[in-house]
Amino acid sequence: MVHAHLNRHDAISRIEARWAQTPSWRAQQRPYQAEDVVRLVPPSRPDLERARAGARRFCQLMETSTPSTPVPVALVRSAGQVLSCLQEKRATISLVDDHEALAPSANGVQEAPLLTRIKRISGALHRAAHREGGAATIAEQPPLVADTGVRLDSSLDIYQAVLELIAAGAAGVILDSSSLQPDASLKPLNPELMIKRLIAAHLAADVLDAGTLILARTGSLGPAPSDDAIEQRFRPICQWGKQADVLILELDCHDLDCTARWVTAFKRQFPGKRFAYGGPIPPMPAFCRQLETMGFALLMPPHPLAATSLKQATAGQPSRASGDPDLPVR
Repeated sequence: MVHAHLNRHDAISRIEARWAQTPSWRAQQRPYQAEDVVRLVPPSRPDLERARAGARRFCQLMETSTPSTPVPVALVRSAGQVLSCLQEKRATISLVDDHEALAPSANGVQEAPLLTRIKRISGALHRAAHREGGAATIAEQPPLVADTGVRLDSSLDIYQAVLELIAAGAAGVILDSSSLQPDASLKPLNPELMIKRLIAAHLAADVLDAGTLILARTGSLGPAPSDDAIEQRFRPICQWGKQADVLILELDCHDLDCTARWVTAFKRQFPGKRFAYGGPIPPMPAFCRQLETMGFALLMPPHPLAATSLKQATAGQPSRASGDPDLPVR
């Protein structure tokens, strides 16, 4: 049942119970009350059938993943790619981004932005489902995860974007912990700003009540670090990491010992947290076999800008937050 079908008191009680009973949510900061969430629910609610079904499927897939069988995630940028993956059973989760939209295509036409892509893909999946059997088929289709990239600046931008992406059918939304610099490099955000962004995303998810998962990229963790380097790079992530439902570890080292040390550090700091591997996977069978034993719930494609930008970033030097407009709730 959704907020709109409950009276105000029941809706508030339901939200408070959900926050208290969900282990991962108990660890997250929410500087707003259930009353604020109910007040922000739009009078005309969008159809959230696809977003809810996708979120349930997303959670089911992670719950049934094992250390030896993490869930594969495919990067897609068109409805045709998603339908192809569905028909060939090549992946179980679809990651949608708009990184190709950063520059015009060969014929000079700008690629569709993220929201438009999610709408087109969701619409194509909806039509395919109803041709094949309706709601039961929708429940089995790949969840759509929207990668917002590095171009959303303020908490208000993120709040509005997440509302729109969920309404369009997104089951999960990825936030980046880096900011794009004038020289096209990526730099870690100030932890306080990242916390604000994650809170904004959770507020939007709470308002629409579709079970949406909020994922966050760690930023480049660097190759083969010493214990001191791990501590320095790890410190800012510890401040905001508990706010994410899933942490995407951006490991760019092809060394198993390095990868294992990072994974151990994250598991120790965030017990019970779901992790995704977000680095390049080298064509080495031994590396792939060992990677599967480290307990990742998801295998994500690497960050589209990692090859050029992340290597230019200054590790451990958070960027200062410029003015960040307030959310609808304080």
